[in-house]
Amino acid sequence: MRCKALVSMRVVHAEGYDEPRDAISQDWMVFLDGLEVAPILVPNKLRDVRAFARMQQAAMLILTNGDDVHPDLYGGVAVAGKRYARERDETELALLAWAREARLPILAVCRGFQLVNVALGGKLVQLPSAGAGGFLHAGTTHLVRICDPVFATDIEPETAQINSYHNQGVLPNGLAPGLTPFAVSADGVVEGYYAKRDPLLAMQWHPERPGPASYLQKELAIRFLREGAWWF
Repeated sequence: MRCKALVSMRVVHAEGYDEPRDAISQDWMVFLDGLEVAPILVPNKLRDVRAFARMQQAAMLILTNGDDVHPDLYGGVAVAGKRYARERDETELALLAWAREARLPILAVCRGFQLVNVALGGKLVQLPSAGAGGFLHAGTTHLVRICDPVFATDIEPETAQINSYHNQGVLPNGLAPGLTPFAVSADGVVEGYYAKRDPLLAMQWHPERPGPASYLQKELAIRFLREGAWWF
C-alpha cells in the first residue's frame, strides 16, 4: 500500500482573465510516484484546512516550491509589482501547525524552507542578483558546505553540489529558534536545516528537479521520505 502525503500547491493566474488556480509541477508527481508516495494535493482556498488534513489520514507533509512568502509575515518590505499568494501562506501555515501537533514528518523545499522558517519566528532576505555583484542563487548549481556531521557522508564529508532556484533566502542570524543548519552556501546563506527534536527537514534546493549527482541533491530527501527523522 502506498504511503499518503499531503502536498501543498502554488498559485498561478490564467492569461487573459482573472482566475487564480492551484498547480503543482509534473516533476513532483514523477518524483513521488517513483517513491510510491501517493500525493494528496491541498487546495489553497479551503474553509477548514485542519479538518481537510485530518480526513486524509496522511503519513507526512510536503511543503513545495513557488510563490514568495509575503513580507508582512516577517517584517519585510514587499517588492513593487510582485504578485504574492496570501491564500497559500494561510493554507501552509495551517498545514504546518497541524502537522507539527500530529508529529508528522515534514519535508520543506525551497519556498517551503522559507515558509517554515518564517512560521517559527525567523526572517528572510532578498538575495542580490549576479549582475549586481552578488552570488547567483536562481537557475544555477553551486557548492554548499556541510556544517553538521549528521548530514556528512564518506563521499561528501564537507561539500556537495546542489541545484538552486530561489531569490529569497535565510541568513544564519535570521534562522528561527530550534532550527539547526546543516548546509550553507559560500556567501553565507543557509541552504539546509533540520529540527533536532522534531521530524522536520528543509532544503533550498529541489530534489524533484534535475541536478548534480550528489547525495545531498536527491538521496537525502528520498531517505527522509522513506525513513523519517533518522537523527532522533
